[in-house]
Amino acid sequence: MILKNSELTIIINSLGAELTSILRNDIEYIWQADPKYWKRSSPVLFPIVGRLIDDEYVYNDKVFHLSQHGFARDHEFKLISYDINSATYLLKENSETLKIYPFKFDLYIKYELIHNQIKITYIIKNNNSKNMYFQIGAHPAFNFSNGSIIDVFKTTNQYLLKGNPQITEVYKNIDVKNIIIDDQTFINDAIIFDHIDEITLKDTFKSVTLKSKGFPFFGIWSKRLNGKNAPFICLEPWYGLTDFADHDKDITRKTGINVLEENKTFECSYIIEVS
Repeated sequence: MILKNSELTIIINSLGAELTSILRNDIEYIWQADPKYWKRSSPVLFPIVGRLIDDEYVYNDKVFHLSQHGFARDHEFKLISYDINSATYLLKENSETLKIYPFKFDLYIKYELIHNQIKITYIIKNNNSKNMYFQIGAHPAFNFSNGSIIDVFKTTNQYLLKGNPQITEVYKNIDVKNIIIDDQTFINDAIIFDHIDEITLKDTFKSVTLKSKGFPFFGIWSKRLNGKNAPFICLEPWYGLTDFADHDKDITRKTGINVLEENKTFECSYIIEVS
């Protein structure tokens, strides 16, 4: 699906309802999924964010296996409405998802062009006669590399990743200022903060601002290969976190889990602004 206005042209793939291109003035902002480094561009993370210990969780005393970031990114979404500058996709549970995630749901993803911005909205409906436990997050990768600067001024908490990766420590009330990207930036995997309402990634020629007010967590990441960063940087607003190293695997007690009551709806949105 191609959407365009006077400022932007974007492409969305129905597989994962994934944003695969943002063009402005013939400049491509989205990573083009070179499998040498990373085969994705902007996957949606659902029903978990990050990785579970041993790739499994416990619900009602039963063990379920779920791979990193969940399954939404690998399923076809149905296009349910569109016009020249907006499109809405839907994913529902199926026989495959119910084996690994025992909940019925509607997951809507809506893309809207507004001048030089893309507004992305997630809507989740619980179609069960019980509480539904979920996480959701974004993972857009942008065409920026070493030497790029991340503008962020915030006193926040930082979560240290180690191993699987799992969270092993939390640094409280640290002052985060400009981050200059180099090959040491992601030596411990993603950098994770609390509540980053706005963040800008820039180089000499272009910039991306991601506005994510309301999202409780935020990740910054690039793939490392042979000790060097891949030529992209991800800015990731999340309603969820990877497991803490001491988690007991019970999904109802997972840090960052969201609880949606029977027939209730959850909604959140973030904005990508390019210049």
